[in-house]
Amino acid sequence: YASKWRCEFGEAWEYLTSTLARWEELEGRISKALAKEESTAADYALLSSLLDELLSSDVVNEVAATALADRLHFITSQSTSRYDESYSRDKEELAVRVKKALAKREVTEDDFPYLKKLLDEVRTESSDDAKREWQRAISDKLECITRQSVAGQDTCGKCYSRAASHKCLPCSHVSICEECVAKQLSSQEVDEMKKMSMHIVKPDDTPIECPYCQQAAACISLH
Repeated sequence: YASKWRCEFGEAWEYLTSTLARWEELEGRISKALAKEESTAADYALLSSLLDELLSSDVVNEVAATALADRLHFITSQSTSRYDESYSRDKEELAVRVKKALAKREVTEDDFPYLKKLLDEVRTESSDDAKREWQRAISDKLECITRQSVAGQDTCGKCYSRAASHKCLPCSHVSICEECVAKQLSSQEVDEMKKMSMHIVKPDDTPIECPYCQQAAACISLH
């Protein structure tokens, strides 16, 4: 049968078989690493590397990703003075939680509060390349959730409980409800916004960010 399919699909068959071989090789290394009953600090680098490789690949294996993240979390939770001073337990623990959250391919509204909290934590860390990549990936998942419809409408990315009614410009995301906009304005500004169906953010005003993409809004208008 293999010869028949090879003749039928040609180069595509070769690609599929080579892809399958790469997947099986990666999953084999993961299984071998997880076969160890109890992992220690010495295993952290290998497990972290395998999780990074899995998440960056096109292999969809949430079970393996979750198992690796859980094992990494166990190691960091058991960490003691065995680590040298340059080792930051808190940062490693955050990295594990981020990777575990990103390993979940399908996200729902139930995941929003945790992902939002995680994003806030990442933003407080140093803005190196890894942290910026985490911010982008978590923001993508949050946007995916907030763009899911509630009663046929987009969800407010600020409170995630009411329908989004206002558009942020220049990003053009319909991402925030009137109540959440109003909380960031004075009573006079709220009255003006309701009258004009829009609010212009002046240069000296407190910045208002789009909840979807975190871009500063120059104008917020009724959608």
